[in-house]
Amino acid sequence: MIADAASETELDGGGVGRHSTESEIVKYGHEVVDFVRQSNLIEAIARHPTFDELEEFHNFLDLDAVKVTDLERFVHVYEPGARLRTAVGLNVRVGDHVPPPGGPEILIRLSDILYLVANNLSRPFANHHEYESLHPFTDGNGRSGRALWAWQMLKFGYRPGLRLQFLHAWYYQSLDERIQRLYAPTKM
Repeated sequence: MIADAASETELDGGGVGRHSTESEIVKYGHEVVDFVRQSNLIEAIARHPTFDELEEFHNFLDLDAVKVTDLERFVHVYEPGARLRTAVGLNVRVGDHVPPPGGPEILIRLSDILYLVANNLSRPFANHHEYESLHPFTDGNGRSGRALWAWQMLKFGYRPGLRLQFLHAWYYQSLDERIQRLYAPTKM
């Protein structure tokens, strides 16, 4: 049962870092709580979402347009020490993937991605791929990238929205993307 998801200590704690309770599930809905929980699990964070995480995710989904400052605020809640990689030499490595080096170009490329997202000029799958390849922050890119994906999914009415959860929907989007590339008319 969801009420059993948090220990009594967590329920009594309140404030920053407090974990989700039945009242937050009622306030934000099962889809939001489940999405944030799954997004945490993808990062091997095996705990229930905090109240602050749920509130920030909910506020993020309510934005009319996503700006760089909105992503910075989101990342600050999820990874308080993380920052945008706009300083030269602020480089990261993610497994075998080496994103572009830190510097002013990160802000330019992130702004380009947000333009595509805000105007629905590229599909959520493609935008998510570009965002994660850029890895604009020192940490928190996975969860902020999935939040941006969810925002575009809901803002522009992509189905099934959050019901299938990220991995399930992303899997089908990646298949669709591949099929479109395979069977796209060639230009001569």
